Amino acid sequence: MRSGAAPTLVVAAAWGTCATWIFWWLFDRMAGTLIMASAPVVSRAVLSGWTVDQINPYLAGLVNVFSALLYGLLFGLPIGLLTRFVLLSWLGFVAAFLVTIVARMLFSQADVGRVVGSLTHPVYWLTALATLLFAILGNRLRSTYERHRAP
Repeated sequence: MRSGAAPTLVVAAAWGTCATWIFWWLFDRMAGTLIMASAPVVSRAVLSGWTVDQINPYLAGLVNVFSALLYGLLFGLPIGLLTRFVLLSWLGFVAAFLVTIVARMLFSQADVGRVVGSLTHPVYWLTALATLLFAILGNRLRSTYERHRAP
């Protein structure tokens, strides 16, 4: 393992563990806000002849994508700005995040089927990918800053 990679992995894993509380705290609030914000568009679609069954997949997809992008920004940007090994940090973050989510679900006495069903929800995997995207962007920002700052 490269010099400095172990502390980076520890920081990313600690952030992944803490991020589960942010994720759960924001999840209901954000989904509700996004659904309320989409009400005018949904109303127009219903007036245009769309059914609820036709609208629902699009609405769910948009809510998942926007939620994942916000989570990715919140979780990934600090990883990219603070660590040098982006991929290793991201892997540590995602592993710690998923382990902590599973532990929290099991400690809240959720059955295994519900835990597996929750983990297959697209918002988790979209969030992981968005976190990688913003970690890379954060790392690029930090590299650019360091290059311009150096004499």
